[in-house]
Amino acid sequence: MNEIMTLTEVADYLKIATKTVSRMIQRNEIPCVKISGQWRFKKSTIDQWLDNNMNNKTNTTKENISNSSELSFLPIYKLIDETMMVLDIKDGSTDDILKQLTTPLIENGYLENTDTLVENLKVREQMASTAVSKGAAFPHCRKSSDNPKNLPPVILGISQKGINYNLKNNEKIHIFFLILVDDEILHLRILSKLAQFIHQDNIVEQIKNKNTKNEIINFLMEKEYENMA
Repeated sequence: MNEIMTLTEVADYLKIATKTVSRMIQRNEIPCVKISGQWRFKKSTIDQWLDNNMNNKTNTTKENISNSSELSFLPIYKLIDETMMVLDIKDGSTDDILKQLTTPLIENGYLENTDTLVENLKVREQMASTAVSKGAAFPHCRKSSDNPKNLPPVILGISQKGINYNLKNNEKIHIFFLILVDDEILHLRILSKLAQFIHQDNIVEQIKNKNTKNEIINFLMEKEYENMA
């Protein structure tokens, strides 16, 4: 690939839509320069920009999320790290499902075990199901303070076949957003943002049909920029 790229080429390189790149340009979120009315991108600069964003992405914390003072500026794709995804949630009891969802916390060194966290999540489910009618569920503790500190904000789980997760009408749940922040205000903001997002037409099916974690992140980013347009 040439060192200097066009808008179409950089979109192909990043595996996102050209309209997403255009919106990023408008918001000064991607390095580029306009030459004779055409946007141009330097590949080495884009690579450095990618590296910097990936490093920042893996260090998502309550503090840097909280810097967004408006709900609309709380991007879902920044709440979810690829290492915090479970793409093959198997059907089972509530306990089984919650253990699968919390497994990345052990795999990535956040917790030695998730027994206490799972019990707190089960208490909330026993009060009322966190599943909603759009094929999604938002598991969370009854109190945000029950979450251990310094966990990633959200874990994303996907079940291709669907799971009857505590819904009385037997509707299948395909997408799980496990919310783990220990701040009540931030928890409510994230929950509201996810609820708005999941009620878009066909959004659960679109997420479910993505083949890789990277495709999911890119899809979430594109939807975010569409909503901001």
